[in-house]
Amino acid sequence: PRSVEYDLLAQVTQGLRSAWANRSSDFPGLVRAVTDNTQVWSTLASDVALPDNGLPAALRARLFYLYEFTAKHGRDVLDDKASVEVLADIN
Repeated sequence: PRSVEYDLLAQVTQGLRSAWANRSSDFPGLVRAVTDNTQVWSTLASDVALPDNGLPAALRARLFYLYEFTAKHGRDVLDDKASVEVLADIN
C-alpha cells in the first residue's frame, strides 16, 4: 500500500507541475490537476479520520491539517493567488 500511495502522489505532483507550466494555454488542465490533488488529500483525510486508523493521533491530526491546507491552497492556485509549488513540496 505504501508504494501505491507514493506512486499516486508522484503522479499527482507531476500533473500539478506540468499543468502549472501550461496554465496559460490549458487552464482546464490546471483545474484537473488541482482537483486530482485535492481528491487524493481528501481520501487520505477520510482514512485518518476513521476511529480504527492505526496511526498515532498526533500524526493523524497533522495529516488532516495538510488536507485542509492543500484544499485551501488549491483554491488559491485556481484564483491565481498562489502557485502549485507548495502543493508539490507537500506531496
